[in-house]
Amino acid sequence: MIRNYNKQYTANWWAKTEKTIPLGSHLLSIILYSDASTTDTLGKNTLHPIFITLGNIITWRRNKPDVKQLLAYLPIIKAKDDTQKKSEEHKNIVRRTFHKSLKFLLSPLYNEDNGIELELNNRILWCIPRISMIISD
Repeated sequence: MIRNYNKQYTANWWAKTEKTIPLGSHLLSIILYSDASTTDTLGKNTLHPIFITLGNIITWRRNKPDVKQLLAYLPIIKAKDDTQKKSEEHKNIVRRTFHKSLKFLLSPLYNEDNGIELELNNRILWCIPRISMIISD
């Protein structure tokens, strides 16, 4: 049997995750993506935005600019020189800072019983948010 995985809801993750949420509730698939961006022509100023969107939204619509929402700007840890930038200590600090920032931003989702009411087509749905993807460089 050949299985086609072309939408998030066709993946094994979706099926497994739906089994972990309360009966009658709906999975709210959260997609996060971040990429540090240079903000000036000289390349001296950089921001690291993190955006959020929902995997429940059909792909062609989800890729429109108005469906993505800026969640925050992540801190950027700068090195004083190339030697420091390449050091394991600096890499570990950058990694830990990234993970601690995400933990802080996403702390409301850590409670397993956490859910939200959403109105869709004049119906109130109880949705359980779960992070399905983090896309980052």
